[in-house]
Amino acid sequence: MSFPSTFQHALAAVRRVNRQPADGSRRIAQLDGLRAVAVLMVIVFHLEIGVGIGGMFGVDLFLVLSGFLITGVLVGEYRARGTVSVRRFYERRLLRLYPALVLMIVVLVPFGSLLNAEGSWGVWWQSVAAALTYTSTIVLIFNTHFDMGALGQTWTLAVEEQFYLLWAPICALALAHVVRLRRMALVVAAVAVALLSIFWWAWSPVDPIGGIALYYRPDPRFGELLLGAALALVLTSAAGKLTRRWDVLLSVGAVAGLVGLWWARRNYPTLWGLDGNPLAAIPLVGVCATLIVARLATSNASILSRLLRIPPLPYVGKISYGLYLWHVPVIVLMARAGAGKGVAVVVTFAAAMLSFHLVEMPFLRMKARLRSTGVAGLDAVERAPVAEAAGGAAAAGAAVAALGAAPVAEGVLGAAALAQPGEQTV
Repeated sequence: MSFPSTFQHALAAVRRVNRQPADGSRRIAQLDGLRAVAVLMVIVFHLEIGVGIGGMFGVDLFLVLSGFLITGVLVGEYRARGTVSVRRFYERRLLRLYPALVLMIVVLVPFGSLLNAEGSWGVWWQSVAAALTYTSTIVLIFNTHFDMGALGQTWTLAVEEQFYLLWAPICALALAHVVRLRRMALVVAAVAVALLSIFWWAWSPVDPIGGIALYYRPDPRFGELLLGAALALVLTSAAGKLTRRWDVLLSVGAVAGLVGLWWARRNYPTLWGLDGNPLAAIPLVGVCATLIVARLATSNASILSRLLRIPPLPYVGKISYGLYLWHVPVIVLMARAGAGKGVAVVVTFAAAMLSFHLVEMPFLRMKARLRSTGVAGLDAVERAPVAEAAGGAAAAGAAVAALGAAPVAEGVLGAAALAQPGEQTV
């Protein structure tokens, strides 16, 4: 088979993936595009090419979007069946996340001692155990000097799985006993704000090691996931009834966030350096990320939605899980082999594509058989009569505000580097 024909077959396969999701769920192309932007931010940050894009912002986007979609799945199941099967929910999560993680670890086993700063097989196997049991956060909190090396990025997976473990039964119980989704959304939003505030009051400038532990703590990170959850509840309760007022609220929130960040930078410049609290921006970035997701989930026609649907962004978003898993070990191995960063990017994408098409998709088909209901809240994309001008301002303001806050949050990585030599992962 010639190269042109092979290339054409590859393109056809990509188009099929874009048209027909393997897990049977309804996909919103702009949300896949947002995943792509988030994972590319993280990859660029770890490549250390000096672009200055907030890798931390990519993580915040992932967490907010995950909370939004997962809650939408739970609410969608409840609305369709009158109940939520927590067991099936856990089974679906296992089928979605575990196969690709196990594949990566199995492939990396021969290189284990090369994938941590100590060059230790013992450290490698401890890191593997933490990754497979979703306890990376616990390891990093209670032993801030432990370097998980090329598996360090699994701390975000641990945060999500720990959240799912608690949120699924809580959400199912609340849906069964709470009459109004808006009331539930208010409670969830209040809890989210309370948890995110931990990043402000628990920080101590004289305890950089404690700052590292705070960065990985799951409880304040749950606040970002709950922001997405509150958004899903709001959109579900308002589906088909959104008016111009919704766009005005988005616009006001985005502009207020932007002005607030500008004011803080002007009047409290230490917030933008290691002398201040480098975690202070995480709650602000989380709110801005929520505004962005809200805009994308309520309109297919906005400028931001159209930009994020430009190929190949939606496809990159579909393979973003594999990209997130593979990019750190590939960067480490390519650096040890003396290969360039461009080679690392190519190998990362190749590994993620193989993982998605050969391993993840068969399990996604199995996952599809465990869920036939939709994602609540996403029906607002086609049904909401929103005002494009105000919505565009909201998206632009939220994006600028969030990107402006990202350099603050990145300061924690600098503090970690000062306190503990070795690679730190977002």
